[in-house]
Amino acid sequence: MANKYNSPILSSFLLLLLAFTLTTVIAQDDHNHDHDLGTVPPPPPVVEDDHIHDHDTVPPPPPPPPVVEDDHDHDHDHDIVPPPPPPSPAHDDHDHDHDHGPAPPPPPPAAPVTIVNIFDTDAKPVVSGQKYYILPVVQRRGGGVGSKPLNAYEKCPLNVVQETDTKALGIPVTFKPIKSGSTNITFSTDMNIAFTSSNGCNQSPIWTLKPGKHENETQYVILGGSTGLRGPNTVKSWFKIERFFPRFHFDYKLVFCPSANDLPGFKETICGDLGVYIQEDGTWLLGVGAPPLRVKFKKA
Repeated sequence: MANKYNSPILSSFLLLLLAFTLTTVIAQDDHNHDHDLGTVPPPPPVVEDDHIHDHDTVPPPPPPPPVVEDDHDHDHDHDIVPPPPPPSPAHDDHDHDHDHGPAPPPPPPAAPVTIVNIFDTDAKPVVSGQKYYILPVVQRRGGGVGSKPLNAYEKCPLNVVQETDTKALGIPVTFKPIKSGSTNITFSTDMNIAFTSSNGCNQSPIWTLKPGKHENETQYVILGGSTGLRGPNTVKSWFKIERFFPRFHFDYKLVFCPSANDLPGFKETICGDLGVYIQEDGTWLLGVGAPPLRVKFKKA
């Protein structure tokens, strides 16, 4: 009996079956391959216009994501820059004291320069023993200081007067402090004032105050004084130089106000500036109590 597996019919059938199987497997594999490749979408078409070159194919950047705001951040949406960190405590205390603390007190004013010397018209100190003319600061109000009789009927004693002629210099005088010390004449210093020229009345050229006969009588300045440190008569010959105005250093006035309150037996009865009293005959006498004569000192 022949083998059934060697039949030609059976062999052909098996070959056809094998070919069909292989064809089915290859077709299934091609189908799967085409399906996998079809999942990749094609690239988007590039839109070109007249202003874009062929090589500028980079698409524009996507828009920024929308900002989500809530009620808490609504009032501060403009604060894009974060606030600076707080300063250190030491620096903050320093700035706080600097900005809000009490202002430092201003520096004390410089001590004013006290000018005690008296100067002449050449801006040089007036010194003891030097000759000076006593002239009015206002030149249209008479001339310098000199001496004359009380009136036209008496030749002696001589009184201290201001010349009525604006061109007259008067008679030079010297200043001598009562107490020895500096040769410079200073303010508020008791001193003797004396004319340097002789007179025909046999009087001392030293200025002194004429005692009045009545209590309210004007006391004029006459010649015949005496020098000396102590004594009721010598004190009447003590005069001073003061500023005419507190802030004027070259305008002066003559004063009778002796510093002799500690002198035994002396009672100061008068103290005032020296001014001009115009007499009926036209003589200008110097006396105590009139508006002060504004004077300057010119070296003779």
